[in-house]
Amino acid sequence: MILNSYNLYYHDTYKTLDDFSSNSKNYDLFISGYTEETMVRSVYDKVDSIKKVWLIFPDYHLTSIPSEENFTETISIDNTYLESTFTNNFFTNYSLDKYIDKKICIDITGFIKPYIFSLIRLFKENNFKNIDIIYSEPKYYKDKEKTKFSSQILSVRAINFFNSSNPDTSKDMLIINAGYDINLISSVIERYSSIKQKKLLLGSPPLMPDMLQENLLNIENIKNDFHSFNPLFSPANNPFETANVISTYIQEYTQKNKITNLYIAPLATKPQALGLLLFLMAEKVKLEKEHNIKIKVIYPFTESYSSSAGKEISRINIYNLDFNILNLSN
Repeated sequence: MILNSYNLYYHDTYKTLDDFSSNSKNYDLFISGYTEETMVRSVYDKVDSIKKVWLIFPDYHLTSIPSEENFTETISIDNTYLESTFTNNFFTNYSLDKYIDKKICIDITGFIKPYIFSLIRLFKENNFKNIDIIYSEPKYYKDKEKTKFSSQILSVRAINFFNSSNPDTSKDMLIINAGYDINLISSVIERYSSIKQKKLLLGSPPLMPDMLQENLLNIENIKNDFHSFNPLFSPANNPFETANVISTYIQEYTQKNKITNLYIAPLATKPQALGLLLFLMAEKVKLEKEHNIKIKVIYPFTESYSSSAGKEISRINIYNLDFNILNLSN
């Protein structure tokens, strides 16, 4: 049985920028994904760090680049190595290994999810001990449940380095962490329509009281794609509880059932995506060894993503990611 170490993690929450600024640490390196959202810029300005770097993701097609230090790469967005090329080059060009014993913070509010998986994986694989992760919760999305987060889908594929595969597909399972973007959810369901065992993971409690209802309205039309509509729930702003919920579900399911390939689609909040990543970093090796479960993280890559969907700041969360705790599960 896999040791549940997720309850050893902690996070802090602040309701105002001033409260956040007064209580957060002083860092050696601060990394943030640049967007046109005021909430992202506000946190950047308040963080106390010796060095700050904006990441300019090509998927946003930004016309205005910040004057502060930034990292950008000219990569075609339909490149199948998009996220790994970007993060590997950033890691190398900035010689991030020299920060291994320093205080590092990453604000994932402006990140696109494949880059979250790709960059944090690099820190763990390069033997960093811990990093802090910031996520600012929006008070609302600009068009509520009709907010458009992405454009035309180019492909649904595995995120690089999270693409194990088992030739036996008889007992495949698909877990969709479903958020507002019904376009992305539908594309995953269509791409993996042959998988019979599908499970939804929803955010509850949501970031704001009305968001769960808006989410349920969005997914109303896909309920028939699930053999039994009995979703899992984890807090939309808690990666550690999200990891725990998925871990518990997989443990209980595999006691009586077989899984050949486990497909995971992180399509909801970024803290939940972070939780799915924690689950993988902690348990992927053990699940493959003990149950021969191959795990693939899938994502619908699109022509562009909205860089201004979130409005105002509700709360600012700081999650401490201690990689030594992850090792307790292996």
